[in-house]
Amino acid sequence: MSRGLKLDLIAEGVENRTQLTYLREQGVTEVQGFIFSEPLPAAQMYEMLKADPFAEIVVSEASSESTLPTETGSSIREGATAS
Repeated sequence: MSRGLKLDLIAEGVENRTQLTYLREQGVTEVQGFIFSEPLPAAQMYEMLKADPFAEIVVSEASSESTLPTETGSSIREGATAS
């Protein structure tokens, strides 16, 4: 429905690679959840993001998919980093 209304969609509560893969297959390009991190204080989050810990998840998921979402602004497409 969000695509039909031209709204951005963010899947919340993603906890594992199976869920991430399923969402990508459905065309979801932005996700958040424990797959990336548990809730953290701002200072710890800042340090974690500086270290770019999500590159491995993003690249490995992108490499294993035959069809990648092509929408811009994706936090889970190949080469994307957390921001």
